[in-house]
Amino acid sequence: MRNTGQLPQYLVENAIHAIIDRDTFTAVQTEIARRRELGARANWSIETVALTSKIKRVRGAA
Repeated sequence: MRNTGQLPQYLVENAIHAIIDRDTFTAVQTEIARRRELGARANWSIETVALTSKIKRVRGAA
């Protein structure tokens, strides 16, 4: 049963050991953001041309 404020709530920090360390997590998140910014150019297996990632389909448009 979900506690939506009927009982006291507690925040427990560092109770479970992390699978990866904070530095690795931060480095991976930075790389994900870099690749998102590059778009299709981040993946060498995708053939790109001058207008790749410039023209985008609008959702809902046919």
